[in-house]
Amino acid sequence: MGRPERPLGGVMQVNALAQRLRSLRERAGLSYRQLAETTRYNASTFSRAASGSTVPSEEVLAVYGERCGASETEQRALHGLWQAARRAGRTAPRAVRLELIQQPDELCAAMLALHLRVGRPSLRALERRAGGYGQLPRSSLNAVLRGQAMPSRALLEQFVRACFRGRGNDEVERWLRAWDRVRATRLTRPEAADLLLRFQDRLKVELQPDGSLRLSLPATAGGGSGGSSSGSSSGSSSGWNLRIDPVTTVFRPQPR
Repeated sequence: MGRPERPLGGVMQVNALAQRLRSLRERAGLSYRQLAETTRYNASTFSRAASGSTVPSEEVLAVYGERCGASETEQRALHGLWQAARRAGRTAPRAVRLELIQQPDELCAAMLALHLRVGRPSLRALERRAGGYGQLPRSSLNAVLRGQAMPSRALLEQFVRACFRGRGNDEVERWLRAWDRVRATRLTRPEAADLLLRFQDRLKVELQPDGSLRLSLPATAGGGSGGSSSGSSSGSSSGWNLRIDPVTTVFRPQPR
């Protein structure tokens, strides 16, 4: 039967299709190489079809089911799973790996991907899982999932716990570390105003293709400023160190 299958971990509907394909193959007692015999496909094609990382073509699906001896009823059910996986696959965003997240938009996209991966439960259902009304505010979460707001640390923690139904403490810690990284590169409004006033002659502003603004400050921005800047920068809760490190932030101007 070959090597063991890898655990599934993608979008729920894609997982369901992959699990059904795996079950059919196991029932038939065939390896992927044996599945590919007498077909125009190779073993890798059928292996990818059941990997949960992609949705196979309709033709590959039909050949896979036929080679596994699926009945007409099973083929129809398989096709239904395939349609659901196709729909879910089209809406699933491409998210940056959790360990590489640095910006708020990346964190929001990763949260949306997690929401889709666990079956896209309603925001009301997530709120109930979090402990009831007010524990995971739906309006705030909706804005985050739409990429319109940066989540608070508490909201992120409640959201991840709700997605994992109270399990997965290690996953929660990974998400909170991502939030900490994002926060360490962000400016609060008072910090931004102070930065603009003190370093306006050195600050570089670039308009991004998506309409956001990228602010960059070179590493030397705080150097030689003496005691006047050390007090305000060293006490910053944002993690910015203007006297030593180069800093960059990106924000999207909001209409008044």
